[in-house]
Amino acid sequence: MKLIKVYSFKATGYNAKEISGKIDQIDKKLSGKDWNRIVKVKSSNENTNVYIKATPDQKNIVGLVVTSLDEDGEAAFVNIVGSIDMDALGRLGNKFNIPSLENIHK
Repeated sequence: MKLIKVYSFKATGYNAKEISGKIDQIDKKLSGKDWNRIVKVKSSNENTNVYIKATPDQKNIVGLVVTSLDEDGEAAFVNIVGSIDMDALGRLGNKFNIPSLENIHK
């Protein structure tokens, strides 16, 4: 892997609305590029998206982005760049309690 960035924090009130708007902006930006959204949950309780970027031959995953905000105000933004082993990523998500990563498998 070349880069791993994880931002996890508590959002409240107006801040939560602003973060939800940022998640929507990221969704629009990535959906229009070479990213594939593999998870989308948008409800009154949760706003979560998981995106992957594959090599042109679709054989390897070289990028992953997770955006999440839940009803308790827990927000997470994850960006991973480089060749990604999805099984290892699922274990990493579970170990560090990163929303939406703990259930990812190949």
